[in-house]
Amino acid sequence: MSLCFPTPTAPPPLPADGLGKTSLTPSPANSALTLAQPELSATLPPPSFSIRVFGGTKPIISQDVFRLSISALATLAAKSFDRSYQANILSLRRDGKIELALGGPGANFFANYTTWGVTLGTEYMVGHSFRNWRFELYWQQELVGQIWYVNGHPLSTPSVTNALETDDQQVTWRTKSTIAQSEVANLGAAPAIGILPIPGFLLTLNEVMMTIIGGMSDLAPHNTDERVPKNKFFTRFAPYRARIDIAFSWPPQLSPAWYTYHFLVNFLERLASWYLLEYPSGTSCVPVRISIRQPDAGPLLGHGQLSA
Repeated sequence: MSLCFPTPTAPPPLPADGLGKTSLTPSPANSALTLAQPELSATLPPPSFSIRVFGGTKPIISQDVFRLSISALATLAAKSFDRSYQANILSLRRDGKIELALGGPGANFFANYTTWGVTLGTEYMVGHSFRNWRFELYWQQELVGQIWYVNGHPLSTPSVTNALETDDQQVTWRTKSTIAQSEVANLGAAPAIGILPIPGFLLTLNEVMMTIIGGMSDLAPHNTDERVPKNKFFTRFAPYRARIDIAFSWPPQLSPAWYTYHFLVNFLERLASWYLLEYPSGTSCVPVRISIRQPDAGPLLGHGQLSA
């Protein structure tokens, strides 16, 4: 598939509303969009970055959108944030039903612009509708990438030079039979992660997923092999109510070798997987307690929760 990049024009300015967002009326016509103001975390694109929205003629299942967006952010997190790559499309598929294609102009693929675009594009769908939108990414009013969420007509990429393709099945989204509500999921050589529901209070699945996406966007600029210098992890993405707090048992600046940004990205991806498996078609879900232990039920290394 050949990528067609139209001549860029300046996105029209739109007035801000009281939520810290840019006002936007859903329409197949092109529009400008900026990221909702995070309360504490979640990386903000610079003011020079914006996106435009096109299409939206067919509905897409929201859970599939979240799976693909989070898989894309995890893939992008493994790349240097401020570099371009010699591939002009990254394609992820979900059960052959929906495809996410991330494209760059010419033969270049930009990790930072695409990370911001996936975050903004997913937020746009949460606020408007889950459809086969196409998002154009602009830096200083110049087109630097495109993102497609495609349903029913998978994209074909054999003509694209140096295409990067991954099947969502290879991202190890586990089946319902392999994960229980109290499961302890061992993340490779790293400690085990325990997830336990807290019944009673309800959150929406949208705000849980956007909090996870905001956290992954916040982690993206860091080298994934770099140790995390703090012994606490917190993320919240306003205006969504959900928040993630985790405290670890070691002193600050003395983090163990496994406590890297890769671990946190992997943890957020697994947390999203758990929610999407437990709530495959629902709109409401519950907060959870999180425990981090050495493998084989070893000592508790960290604890926290996803809550409101």
